[in-house]
Amino acid sequence: MIDLDPALRPWVDGAPAAWDVREAVRVAEDIAAVRSVGVDWEPGDEEWVHVVDERILAQISKFFPLALVLGDDLAEVFRSRHAEVTTVVITAADAEELRASPDLLQRTVLSAGWSDEFNPEQFSALDLFLESV
Repeated sequence: MIDLDPALRPWVDGAPAAWDVREAVRVAEDIAAVRSVGVDWEPGDEEWVHVVDERILAQISKFFPLALVLGDDLAEVFRSRHAEVTTVVITAADAEELRASPDLLQRTVLSAGWSDEFNPEQFSALDLFLESV
């Protein structure tokens, strides 16, 4: 199980002033260009920007410098090109391998709360994306 608490805790009082949706999209576009893949994001509704090929390779928050990244090799690209982004390695976007304290989720990435189906003790990056839409 991957504990997101250490990644979320720094942003309980808000994200760095330099981080916003434009920065999240810029990082996603840069990573996508390096890997010759695409970016998937719908302005307005979606709180996460995806770097994609036929699957989600990375999920970047538009509110916090946080990326959930498929595999160590792509994580290394993030870390070398965008050290300001906290990078959490996942095995798949739909792998229920993440957990986080409800208080930290509420105060950061899921400020509007979540559905009864969402379990803070075991969820996937895709679950996090769906709950934030």
